[in-house]
Amino acid sequence: MRQFLLTFASFFILINSAFSQNFQNREDFIALYDDLYHKIVEKRYKPFTPFDITRSAVYGDGMSYAMMADVMMYENTNDEKYLNNFLKSSYHILSLRRDKNGENESARWSYDPSMYHDGLIMWAYSHFIYKARVENLVDLEKDISDIIEVDSVFIMDDLVDLYIKEINKVLDYYDSWWYGRKAGIKTIPKRSARPGHFNFQSAYAATFFYMGMATENEELLQRAKEMARLYKSVVKDKPRCVSGSPVPPYKKRDVWEITQDSCLIWKHWGWRPAKCKNDYNSMTYDDISHGVLVFVFPLTVKNKLNEDSVFFFTDQDLHYMHNTFTKRIFAGYEDGCPQINSRMDGGNEINFEPKLSGLNNLRARVLAYSFLIECDDKFENKVSDIVVNYINSDCFPHSGAGLASMDLMGIANLVRYCE
Repeated sequence: MRQFLLTFASFFILINSAFSQNFQNREDFIALYDDLYHKIVEKRYKPFTPFDITRSAVYGDGMSYAMMADVMMYENTNDEKYLNNFLKSSYHILSLRRDKNGENESARWSYDPSMYHDGLIMWAYSHFIYKARVENLVDLEKDISDIIEVDSVFIMDDLVDLYIKEINKVLDYYDSWWYGRKAGIKTIPKRSARPGHFNFQSAYAATFFYMGMATENEELLQRAKEMARLYKSVVKDKPRCVSGSPVPPYKKRDVWEITQDSCLIWKHWGWRPAKCKNDYNSMTYDDISHGVLVFVFPLTVKNKLNEDSVFFFTDQDLHYMHNTFTKRIFAGYEDGCPQINSRMDGGNEINFEPKLSGLNNLRARVLAYSFLIECDDKFENKVSDIVVNYINSDCFPHSGAGLASMDLMGIANLVRYCE
């Protein structure tokens, strides 16, 4: 489905509320994207700032989503300004990698324990590589020398080759004890290290798939399958301790938990097993911000990655996630503003990161869930209604405050699915 229509109820809300803005059509959302891109990326992230050791989070948590959003907007509109934004940002951010800026020989941008930033950055590059090589999104013969400001002739295919080479270097760096078949991405590069939290895993898994497909690398595709199995696995938590050591009995837990009301929820730790009561008690259901990232991999490989002719993730997973948003995350309206719970299961207390707790504390993430509009036509309650009503409400931060680059991806999805 590549379109959505506002329901009568939603339209009634729009025309009968004292909203200062009224965004309803494709052109409106393109203008909103451009405005917020300027405020979030150009003014806040400042991607062309020279290397600064304190800015690795800007590249990972920030520019990765912005680069993804630019490629999405180019695909949606065929407007080359978005492609050029990606080309300029990605070429510069590559030069800021630690082995390229003179800091050391490590082919990475991040610092432990925030190595998930590298997964996010690779995800953005590998997504472009996949779109260029597998889906033929761009003209590989196009001269882009002036865009990325290089002296010699440089065509798009040269850039794709360069990005393949450089992302493979980062993958090689993380090949040394960082990855395990039963652990996925680990917290430290040791054989016995525990799995990273769920949000640490998803972008790496998506990168394995994109790079495996684009370069016909069966080893990377096998890793993507291993990660998919971990998503659907059962773990044994150890909630009891004696003298600080975990003891039986174990408590089994589905990583990918389907509730009785057909919602999809998961614990923040993913398939990382809890050890003792402190671990167990802090392992609440995930917050809705990290939830967007966790779903990156299933959305990437939906109806594409299979084993024995059975897909690991299908439209059914998207439908479960749609229910999660409309039944658990969304909690109705107050004064025209959507009320948004902070946890995937509908709770609001987040033990592992208390600053995220509270009703509406993560309301800005509503935009990021626009990918669910894809299956709106299967449900009475529409994600598109909630998102558009939020944009047109008095509580929407048009200043950009509280919004992030993953929300730009959300607006790009609005453009994609809007008439």
